[in-house]
Amino acid sequence: MAQEGIVLTEAQMMALERKKEQREAHGEIETEHPGYLGSQDTYYVGNIKGVGRIYQQTFIDN
Repeated sequence: MAQEGIVLTEAQMMALERKKEQREAHGEIETEHPGYLGSQDTYYVGNIKGVGRIYQQTFIDN
């Protein structure tokens, strides 16, 4: 909006801020670029003879 020279009223700014807070409350997060925020989990799958312990690692780009 700043690039296009659009001027928002105070009520419009408050509405945008409320919407942003609602998204964050429901687990939605805006990030600067892909790869900026991620979640990682490691799960123990089991044991294979001759190999050893097997783990699954999962990464999600939020």
